[in-house]
Amino acid sequence: MSLSKKLGSIFTSETRNLSPKVEKWLVKKSAGEKAKTVDKSQTSTEITQPSTEITNASQSSKYPTLRERKMLKDGLTLQHFILKPQVLQLYKEILATIEWMDDPQAAKELRIWVRQEFERYRHEKDIQIMTNTTTSTPFILPIINLGLYLDDKNSTKAIEECKKTANALRDYGALLVKDPRVTEEDNARFLDLVEDYFAQPFDIKLQDARPEFGYQVGVTPEFTEEPKCKRDPHCQDVIAKIPVSNKPLEFVGPDPKWRFFWRIGGQPKQTKFPRLNADPVIPAAFKDEWPKTMDTWGAQMHQAVLGITEMASAGFGMDANTLPDMTKFGPHLLAPTASDLEKFGKVGTVLAGFHYDLNFLTIHGKSRFPGLNIWPRNGAEKIAVRVPDGHLLVQAGKQFEWLTGGEVMAGYHEVVVTEDTLKTIEKVKITRPDRPLWRISSTFFLHIASDELLRPLKPFKGDPIRYPPTLAGDQVKYELGLIELMKS
Repeated sequence: MSLSKKLGSIFTSETRNLSPKVEKWLVKKSAGEKAKTVDKSQTSTEITQPSTEITNASQSSKYPTLRERKMLKDGLTLQHFILKPQVLQLYKEILATIEWMDDPQAAKELRIWVRQEFERYRHEKDIQIMTNTTTSTPFILPIINLGLYLDDKNSTKAIEECKKTANALRDYGALLVKDPRVTEEDNARFLDLVEDYFAQPFDIKLQDARPEFGYQVGVTPEFTEEPKCKRDPHCQDVIAKIPVSNKPLEFVGPDPKWRFFWRIGGQPKQTKFPRLNADPVIPAAFKDEWPKTMDTWGAQMHQAVLGITEMASAGFGMDANTLPDMTKFGPHLLAPTASDLEKFGKVGTVLAGFHYDLNFLTIHGKSRFPGLNIWPRNGAEKIAVRVPDGHLLVQAGKQFEWLTGGEVMAGYHEVVVTEDTLKTIEKVKITRPDRPLWRISSTFFLHIASDELLRPLKPFKGDPIRYPPTLAGDQVKYELGLIELMKS
């Protein structure tokens, strides 16, 4: 992807209508790129092979030059010297472009994030990682400032933020949200508790499993949940259309991850789906602290994703309460996944195979270990997600897709062990040697109430064959069957 397109995607995600300054800058940048355009095969040759001049110069000298001796000493090659200025130029141009952003707070946060990301790779020597740094698109997701909406829902800025929310979900199926009410301290307390829980012996944890309820409360053991793409022809078709370079890692068999479902919010007094609305399970060893810690973090995630739901409803031209009202008494779940990195900490291990979420919206807090990859709506690019401090990641689920007739598509994602995961493992062994090596996802599933009818709402139109009127509870039961969690 060209730099102008890459930078354009940043602004498309930040604001649907570019400011005249940004538009002028991007046009100028694009024109400059066109003037420098060369044949792709030639470009590839220039990057992967030394030029004749340089090669001849080296061969004409009997001894290596000082620069060549230093390169050899440091383990560097000509490719490193070609790529280094490209990386530096990308860094400078991204920072320069951020200056044109209309939202000063978002610009500040993005600037800090960019600097942190590039600083992480300051001493990187791996050619593949350096190449990926110059060709990936890590900043494609829009940042939604929920505080603007909470301050004054009718302000011009809040209305624009609502439109941006709707556009982000439609265009990407995902967004980042900054909620001033959410604290990193509560997330850390939650992660510590869940790490300690999963560090228990296998048989102790198994006492908290409730297979009779489709594992929709309590613990789900490792190698129980199947990635739904194994049984879903549409999902397999999606994978087939993804370019080879961005395909998900191949997965075989059930996921090696554990999961714990903790119910958040009130339960319906009457429902046709009691198995989806069962009482919560409290682990015996943590009975004094589990409910409070889980409820505190779950409530923060719940209110944040409800805020996004309200903003999306308004942004799509509906009454602000239309979508939130449909989630009242839904089977919402605080649903941390847990992967034992002592057992499964090898690069390339698939912890959660390529899939979409069956619920309405999923919101993630920051995990302590990287490894989450997502695919935007078009599926062309894979994005390694890193949630900035103080932010949450939101992804659309299947129920959102249903209610919008496909205007918003459920977002696909996977969790895998990467080189960055290994680096974090080594760091944690030094900085937190007494802590369990478990990758915990801070995840919350917002559901449409089980007895609500799923069908495309106005103003959306959808294929009645693909999105027939269906009770949300029936849709959930069908999806749970696909991933081997609930038998009819």
